[in-house]
Amino acid sequence: MLLAVQALVQVSRAFNEGQKLPNDLELAEQLGCSCVILKPALDDLERVGILARGDSRAMPITLTRSPDRITLSEVRAAVLRDRESVYFPAAMERMFAAFTQGAKGHEVTVGELAQCGT
Repeated sequence: MLLAVQALVQVSRAFNEGQKLPNDLELAEQLGCSCVILKPALDDLERVGILARGDSRAMPITLTRSPDRITLSEVRAAVLRDRESVYFPAAMERMFAAFTQGAKGHEVTVGELAQCGT
């Protein structure tokens, strides 16, 4: 799930800053992972209509709607589907708590995360 959120944040930041939108390979490079690792997350996000990818690897990844309208709960449902047995170490739990501090977790949007640290 974290990789899916990081991917959405990168695409959102590129769009907000008027930069070229990344393709699969560029996005994997930005995130420091392999395309093979990133592909399942992107496939899940595309399956539920959160993002769109072209027919070739050179086509950029685009969001189908504003990042401010994509919630973390929606990303979680897309990536995890019905799987409930996902292990989150204590450090990751603290990180998610920091993201949602002052807001309900299901209302935090990718757009808000994209603005963190900029």
